Amino acid sequence: MSVRRGGRSSGRSGGRAEVDELSNDIVDFRSISVAALVRIWDELREGELSEGVRVCTLASATDELEAGATVRLVSKRRGQAKVRVPYKKRFFTVPEGLLRDKPRELWTITDVCEFHVTEETNINQAFYFELLEPGEVGEPFQGAFVSQARKCRFGDLVDGLVEHFRDRRGVHDLTKAFVWLDIFCANQPKLNQPDVDLSVEVRQQRNDLLTHGLHAAIERFDERLVFFNSWDRPEVIGRLWCVWELYGAIQSGKTIEIFFPPGEDDRLARLLDSSKGPDEVTKAVAAVDLANAECHSDKDRDMIVGYVATLPGGFGDINRAVLNQVRSWLRKSAVELARTRGVNLIKYNVGRLLRDMGEYDAALAQFQEVEALFTEQLGEEDPAVLATRHEIARVLQSKGEYDAALAQFEDVLLVLRKQQLAENHPDVLTTRSMIADVLHFKGEYDAALAQFEELLALRKQQLGENHPDVLNTRFAIAQVLQSKGEYDAALAQFEEGEYDTALAQFEDILLVQRKQQLAENHPDVLTTRSMIAAVLHFKGEYDAALAQFEEVLAVEAQQLGENHPRVLTTRNAIAQLLQSKGEYDAALAQFEEVLALRKQQLGENHPDVLNTRFAIAQVLQSKGEYDAALAQFEEVLALFK
Repeated sequence: MSVRRGGRSSGRSGGRAEVDELSNDIVDFRSISVAALVRIWDELREGELSEGVRVCTLASATDELEAGATVRLVSKRRGQAKVRVPYKKRFFTVPEGLLRDKPRELWTITDVCEFHVTEETNINQAFYFELLEPGEVGEPFQGAFVSQARKCRFGDLVDGLVEHFRDRRGVHDLTKAFVWLDIFCANQPKLNQPDVDLSVEVRQQRNDLLTHGLHAAIERFDERLVFFNSWDRPEVIGRLWCVWELYGAIQSGKTIEIFFPPGEDDRLARLLDSSKGPDEVTKAVAAVDLANAECHSDKDRDMIVGYVATLPGGFGDINRAVLNQVRSWLRKSAVELARTRGVNLIKYNVGRLLRDMGEYDAALAQFQEVEALFTEQLGEEDPAVLATRHEIARVLQSKGEYDAALAQFEDVLLVLRKQQLAENHPDVLTTRSMIADVLHFKGEYDAALAQFEELLALRKQQLGENHPDVLNTRFAIAQVLQSKGEYDAALAQFEEGEYDTALAQFEDILLVQRKQQLAENHPDVLTTRSMIAAVLHFKGEYDAALAQFEEVLAVEAQQLGENHPRVLTTRNAIAQLLQSKGEYDAALAQFEEVLALRKQQLGENHPDVLNTRFAIAQVLQSKGEYDAALAQFEEVLALFK
């Protein structure tokens, strides 16, 4: 074996006095070389380290253990096997026939930590890195802090680090690349021991590590790396401890880089080379929720949750910070893939992904590049070109560039009519609906209303009264009438019984979306939930509507940021609901915050700004503040003219 057994001082470059003040009996922030990791993995895989250790999985469940659980065989007797389980402090007995050998190539980081590192450190009463050769151990805070989820395969982690330093950084001598990994540089027995078995001093050290010590240490490393074991199921964002590490790195203001096992770029490319690719990536990577992340230790969870409770924004701030970091990296990687891979579908899907992430400028540039490629290859009237132009128009609309969006949609409609498609053709109806939406956003209510009413007649004839597309169009008409101030006409779009029909339809759509495992922050899910809230508002079920809108707002704000146009639209809907409830002060406060943000983004004369000012005037009128209301109405009228 290559692991040294020379005691506590064998790997030190000096005594305890030279070690930084953040180190203690729980952790030491010295790093180890990537070359040492490669050697350890090679010797583990070949059986030179932890010789004779047999790790197995269970073929089926027992009374105490789940099927597939990983165990270490301790002994066998009369057909029964005595086994150890990671993070459990006692032995279990299982039928020997249930054991299936787990090849070392499949050992996870947990397996290496529990069945190799912990045993070596227990035997030697030392940190694992102290058992290595001096040249394999770095200085405190040298190199990269590495965050990883222990469910991942250890070999994937090592291979990913090798690729990161050798291929991306050009470091060919891996003895000069150092990383800090908790399984090698933390005292695993003390870190995971029950409190009752620890001294008061060590318990305090562990608490300090959780609450602030780890974050202070992360800031001091040369760089911060996060290991994503896969694109579609990155374990690291589902583990409480890992997300806590990510938050510490983000709060430090230092850069974070995500790395993968070899081949994951190809997996991402294959995913984006399919029609469902953007939805799958968004669903998998963007669904960060620290509050519901898993944690194998209730003690760690309680400490972290307790500390988070002291932060002004609580879990919401952490979720937003981590999600923004992941989205930022995803944007960069997707654009690079689109640049280097010559597949047009990948380029198109990267545009969709960027649009779903709210990265509108990047999405617009991406779609415009794809449009030029498709036009050159396929001609201006090809369906792929028209679909791309549709996407360009949608992005322009999301950016608030309504005139440009309208021009794009009208050009698409012109081509569709040149192709002699019938007026009730789905492509024609979709494009006309988009045009009507833009007209509504522009404040051209009569033109929008005319479009929507023609659409409604065509859709009723084709699809029947209760089809979701018919209900959506009727809601769109009601919303235009509401924007015009014609509230009675808006309400008259639905009789009381029809609200129930509409509500059932939208709830069925939501059920289908959840069966498809769309994440709660997926745009389609949020749209459906907003429609449900709108129906509840129309029905007069204000509290239920408010609860729906507030849940949607929380997800949108986390995903897109407080100032995103979609977030402001939801806040505007909440303000309208508060106005309907007669809670005028709360409604006024919401409208005024929305107004300030919209002015900042869109300018004084934008229709959204004017509509918000009109709503404020109505609330002031309801409050009996007639002079202030009149002044607002007159200013808005002048600007509309």
